Amino acid sequence: MTSWSRAPGRPARAPRGTSLRPESACFFFDAGPIDDAGARWINGIPPWMFDEAGVPRPEGDELNGRDFAAQLLDADGRRKLRLARAPIWNVDMRRLGARLRSMASAAGAELRERTRAESFEFDGGRPRILTVRGESGEEQIRADLFVDATGRRGALRSLSPALRTWCSDALPSDLCTAAQEVRRIEDTRHAADFLGRYDAKDGDALSFLGIAGGFSTLTIHVHVDRAEIAILTGAIADGRHPDGPQMMKKFLERESWIGEKIFGGSGLIPLRRPFARQAVPGLALIGNAGSQVFPAHGSGIGSGLIAARLLAESAAAYDDVGGLEPLWAYQQRFQRTIGAVNAAYDQFRLFSQTLSGGEVGDLLGAGLMRASSSLAALDQKIPAIGIGEGAALTFAAARAPRLAARFIRPVRAMRRAYAHYLAYPQTPDDDALRTWAARESELFS
Repeated sequence: MTSWSRAPGRPARAPRGTSLRPESACFFFDAGPIDDAGARWINGIPPWMFDEAGVPRPEGDELNGRDFAAQLLDADGRRKLRLARAPIWNVDMRRLGARLRSMASAAGAELRERTRAESFEFDGGRPRILTVRGESGEEQIRADLFVDATGRRGALRSLSPALRTWCSDALPSDLCTAAQEVRRIEDTRHAADFLGRYDAKDGDALSFLGIAGGFSTLTIHVHVDRAEIAILTGAIADGRHPDGPQMMKKFLERESWIGEKIFGGSGLIPLRRPFARQAVPGLALIGNAGSQVFPAHGSGIGSGLIAARLLAESAAAYDDVGGLEPLWAYQQRFQRTIGAVNAAYDQFRLFSQTLSGGEVGDLLGAGLMRASSSLAALDQKIPAIGIGEGAALTFAAARAPRLAARFIRPVRAMRRAYAHYLAYPQTPDDDALRTWAARESELFS
């Protein structure tokens, strides 16, 4: 999805021979049908992120589950960590997306479907006119600010020479291949038996970790009461592990009590830390286009929503919404808050990819994977380690000293990454940003 806006003022004039569209303050377009735009599956989102983004929390049919207990298990289900209450809400992204589009339309945005970006016209290096092609042909749209929310490939980002120097496509090792489906339960007795195998209750979450490498999961929510099951699979898309749909297929073949698919989807998610630059004059990045994803489990909805609020607030404070000052204000506010958290967890994500499935189980068995840190990761916050928690980790380290020695390095790297993002240049200064980015590369090399 991509939206762009023009600051209030005199209407832009169309150059002779073009179909420039200046009359609407804000356009929103998608390459496919507008009603199918965005994610089409269940996503776990901490409710505080809706509050921070200024978006009313999901309720009714948008909400698929909340206040549920969770278990983190090894691939065999023998070693586990219990969480009494997961700090996330499971949200039906189809319905949330429909609500957000309705809110945008009510605020005056013009929604366009089956429309693709083709090229920019620049003025002094700043994009001023975007050529798009839709069902009715080619159009040119002039704007003071274009916003790229098209996903990891960055349809507008890739058209900008200024941003291409700062943003590169994610490597396979920095991509998560994921699938999520909601399916009917054909035999509720067998579903109850499945829960019983793991001493779980109806509606609990079961997350089997390390089933296809250190960064991988099979997460299951069984809802016997409504005869539905939600299944999430994910692993690194480096070609050495099965992809999300393959993992889904294998699980479904094993559990014959699961019936037809109700809805769901699959895709590739960028996991790497946020790009050092999130905007240049005239063009800003939102969501996967800016690699605004929480790397520990690949959820980017909350980060993208908050980034959108930060961008709107920063732009609203200036007459030229696409100028250097408002867009630098946007990117430094993002990098010093959500970006810092995401960058810190990227260090742990990189560590997890070095583990085998058995070593993930060893982390659970030794007690190095703690409830407090696991809850913080689900809540997309930096964990606070108190005296009691530190003592427990010390005791766990004595049981598995070699693994603990490997474990402590990414924990320290998380702190360094977080501190570095808090020092993101606060005012426009390209030289300072290049220095900051060079140090950032060192921290992640």
